[in-house]
Amino acid sequence: MTKKNILLIIIAALLLLIMTGGAILVKTVFWEKEQTDPTIDPDVSPSYDREGTEIYSVNSYVYQGLTVKNASGEYTIRKNGDNYYFEGKENVPLLSATSKALYECVLSLKNESTITMDAQKMSDYGLEEPQAVITVLKESGNDDILLLGDKTPDGGGYYFCKQGEKAVFVVSSYFGDRVLKSRTDFYVTDLSINFDVSYLRKLEISRSSGYELLLRYGTDEEIASGKYESTMLLEKPFEVGANNANARAAVEDLSHLDADKIICDELTDENLEKYGFTDPVTVTVEADVDVSSTSAGNYTNDIFDQSVTTQTFDRVSSTYYVGDTDGRDTYVMYGDRKVIYAVDKDVFAFLDKNIDYFCQTLVSIKYLRDLKEIDIMFDGRTYSIKTWTETDEEGNTSYNASYQNAPRKGSDIQALYGLIVGVVQYGMAETPGTESILTITLKSKDGIDQVIEFLPYDGGIYAFCAIDGSGTFRVITSQLDKIKAATLQFVNGETVTVS
Repeated sequence: MTKKNILLIIIAALLLLIMTGGAILVKTVFWEKEQTDPTIDPDVSPSYDREGTEIYSVNSYVYQGLTVKNASGEYTIRKNGDNYYFEGKENVPLLSATSKALYECVLSLKNESTITMDAQKMSDYGLEEPQAVITVLKESGNDDILLLGDKTPDGGGYYFCKQGEKAVFVVSSYFGDRVLKSRTDFYVTDLSINFDVSYLRKLEISRSSGYELLLRYGTDEEIASGKYESTMLLEKPFEVGANNANARAAVEDLSHLDADKIICDELTDENLEKYGFTDPVTVTVEADVDVSSTSAGNYTNDIFDQSVTTQTFDRVSSTYYVGDTDGRDTYVMYGDRKVIYAVDKDVFAFLDKNIDYFCQTLVSIKYLRDLKEIDIMFDGRTYSIKTWTETDEEGNTSYNASYQNAPRKGSDIQALYGLIVGVVQYGMAETPGTESILTITLKSKDGIDQVIEFLPYDGGIYAFCAIDGSGTFRVITSQLDKIKAATLQFVNGETVTVS
């Protein structure tokens, strides 16, 4: 072998040695690091690969429902047509998609993974004292009982088995979380049939202490009478025109009410007393809703009927039983649902309003055009003012008046009458039984007169107002002084000034 060949062999050997060492280095530095993931806890089982094998099913023809027993209690869900309900709570509406998912969750149950087909200790999986016992109710009565155990270490599912069998599987967290819910988790929290407050037709408050109220929409005859400030009036506790704006503001939240939370659905004597339902306040609201419209006010129309193409109103009604208030929570029950909810205390704040809040602002109202005479009596004298209207060929109406047959300007009678009907109430009062300091008789063309009397009250700051012999409000005497001053200006032929 030549010296040159020996040198080539040595060089080749060195190259082979270098390549081998390089490979070992790469494996040590890179490959081994690739195989070691520091984010995996060796004490926690890895996530399960979903097998998707059906481990339980029941024929829908024999399936009658599901009973779930968990830490929150025990309940049975059944189906009637397309509706799902809990036994004993048939009148409580359920969340449609959620309740359907609960009912159907056992029709075909698939596993995430098979743990063992021959478990020796069910306690290792929380199946000896399961978190949930699911009874599949069958028409034949041969029910199946399924058990839900602990959550898997990685949180990806729950251990599961059929009672009496040793095969343990992992089922999805969706299934497990669903059967661990309480019954009330499936309840709807909607507490109203949505409506537009402008179509309010009735507000009724009934209670054992405090005033009772019945506020309703007036009849066509009542509205046309001109006796009331607006379209609504109080029938209880006395008859008077209502304050439309305040009545609608009171029911604003009730026109689209959603509960903040569900308190309980076990109406024991203890719970009823605890939340103030031994003697609740009853609130009833009625409104008209156009069934041809998709919306009611600014909210979804709950009774929309797509087959109705022209404006058609249906009357809807909601009844609330109002219990105690604790912090921001006012406890309430709705209709015939046997459930106690909590809503914000501002929803029923109108129950603390004085009755005058619901009454019309003006103590009396009649249109000047409907009058033929106004008699104003104070300081021992009576001033009788004749009034009438005239209409020209273009349909314009002018107001006329006279005192002791002497004509007066139409603008002056309008200014004087504006002060009379502009008297507003300043709260409730009881008659002081004193003599009138100002009496105004409005004589109508239809022969129906109205007598308004003002009696001194509360040291002279206020006066009690009686209409046709009865009254409920006080007014401020400064308004009466303006009427007296304007009356003297009018009868003396001076321009009536309103300050």
